Amino acid sequence: MSVLAAAAVSVACIDRGGYVFGELPPGATPVEGEALEARNAVYNESLNELTVNWRSTADPSIYKGVELSYTMLSGATKTVRMYANKNFPASYDKFSVLTVNPETVRYRCLWIDEEGNESTSEWASVDDLQIKRTTSNDIFAAYLPPKFKLVTDAGVSDQAASAYAGIVGKDTRSQEAYYTDLLIQVLSSMYYSTTDSGERPLSWLKCILGPMDLAGALAYVSGDSEGPLMKLDSGYLESIAKGNVNHDDAVFEIRGVLIHEFTHLVQKTVPYNNGDNMNYFSCIEGFADAVRCACGGVTDYNRRYVALNAGAYHDPNRTENGKYGPYVWQVPYGVSGYFMSWLRYYDGDFLRKLSQTMVSMQGDWSLENAVKYILGADADIQKLWDEYIEDVKAENAQ
Repeated sequence: MSVLAAAAVSVACIDRGGYVFGELPPGATPVEGEALEARNAVYNESLNELTVNWRSTADPSIYKGVELSYTMLSGATKTVRMYANKNFPASYDKFSVLTVNPETVRYRCLWIDEEGNESTSEWASVDDLQIKRTTSNDIFAAYLPPKFKLVTDAGVSDQAASAYAGIVGKDTRSQEAYYTDLLIQVLSSMYYSTTDSGERPLSWLKCILGPMDLAGALAYVSGDSEGPLMKLDSGYLESIAKGNVNHDDAVFEIRGVLIHEFTHLVQKTVPYNNGDNMNYFSCIEGFADAVRCACGGVTDYNRRYVALNAGAYHDPNRTENGKYGPYVWQVPYGVSGYFMSWLRYYDGDFLRKLSQTMVSMQGDWSLENAVKYILGADADIQKLWDEYIEDVKAENAQ
């Protein structure tokens, strides 16, 4: 892309080969040294995330961001503005967006002059670039898994053990590979690479198959004298073996639950303040379900159902249990979590940046504050929530 010498004119986009998308206005010429070219486009098929990297860093004094048109996961077309943000310097080097079809992504640059006048480039198409397809496993190739300790409690039936082997793996190597892959999917949605996650963010993990000792749980994570542990309910596995639970549904559900639980092992957090933080549970449990959603661990039906039954945007009665505040985005698990995941339509790196805000904001963290920090001071979380619900309604009507 190119900044033009003429003020308040459309700006053409230029790819790495120098091809101009769209005609330059008469008399307009690129300013030497200020051309912004797309260096490459990378599509992570694991998370449906497209990243376009600029060949050179945009000038923060004149570059506002990009306007995008793309295909959502539902198949609908969406157009948004994605603003560069000085809180995240890398936003002047690239943009990322959630899309089911990277070839459909079109974009144009937003520029601003010294007088505050905005100009835009011609529309450019990602399809004109060479798209490199990759996966989370490729991006996290340097990841080192934890040392696993695999435990089967006494009393686990042969039926449950057989069902477990059919889902998680028949031998130690297969089981460790299953858990390692889930950890990589989780980390890839929260971090850019092992550069910021660390090569071995979790050094030890005991994985237990046994009777559930936490009411209503299929699995949970905790810790003992040896370190972090995950326990999976053998009773649920036995129900699968007996045919009481559909096998394919169970495979999907176990994967999703473990993605949620493994998120707790590596996620950032904010102060609990002895229960006086009304945003704590959306930060912890909401974020874990956001990761679960981003990693494809939630059915479309469940995702839509939770959104459409979330209730009023503001409801004072929500504060009665003392766990969270009156706003719908303070409600934990899927209510806030699926909304967080949807916000990747405004920034494909939203969850990664959200994780960073938990560290930088600490006790001042709320999803509302984080949204403004990530998407810009003018971002209105209520308008975004309303747009989210409208998107879900439109998808539900298809």
